Amino acid sequence: MKAKYSKALLLLASAIIISCSENKEEVAKVKGEFPLKQTSGIAIAEVTDSSAVLMFTPGDGDHRLLLVSDADSCTLPVNGRFYTAASLYSDSARIDSTHTYVVYNSAERGYPRQFIINGLKPNSKYIVRACEFHGKGNATKYLTTAAASNPRELYTKFLAPADVKTTKMTSGGFEFKWTCTPAAEYCEFDLATDSEFKNRHELYTDANIGNAGIFELADLKRGTYYYRLRYVTPKGKSPYSDAVKVNVK
Repeated sequence: MKAKYSKALLLLASAIIISCSENKEEVAKVKGEFPLKQTSGIAIAEVTDSSAVLMFTPGDGDHRLLLVSDADSCTLPVNGRFYTAASLYSDSARIDSTHTYVVYNSAERGYPRQFIINGLKPNSKYIVRACEFHGKGNATKYLTTAAASNPRELYTKFLAPADVKTTKMTSGGFEFKWTCTPAAEYCEFDLATDSEFKNRHELYTDANIGNAGIFELADLKRGTYYYRLRYVTPKGKSPYSDAVKVNVK
């Protein structure tokens, strides 16, 4: 009788050991798969013409990447590849020859929930996107789906339009140029007979002149005029450019 019980207990113990071993293998297998919960709640603060503070809520991955692109979307990471980050928006952090840069990798920098990115350009629009990931090296698995407030648009501070200059005088008018920026929706143009813009032209008061970088006026009366312009963006308006003086004949 004792022999039968001993044999039964031995079989039970063996079954438990096998079951525990299988569970460990299953856990290891699951851990090597893709994360299930994506980074969310990307917040953008303290934006200047060249930097911004980024904050986020982590998902359930071992680590996460934060990507920034000056194109319309971010190039997504590829499984089995590790990406080195740089908080300075520079070629050292670029993904191949794309417009996407890796600005944060928690596997390298720990787990701060906010950090500063530098090296951005003024008057520009960027896309910010985060991806959770498990594993290392060839076993790296990225979760590339979108989530609430991921991705986000980032607009750096807009400076006044640059290189505003008269390029041609015509009879009753003139042509002028400026440096346009793709991130602006259009430019507003002011024309006045005084340098303080108290006496502005009724047709050219905050007039929408597009964003082509060149504009020509006609049918003006003879006299001295001053003009200026500013960018209009989804986030507001830039300061005015310096006033330029012209003499229309």
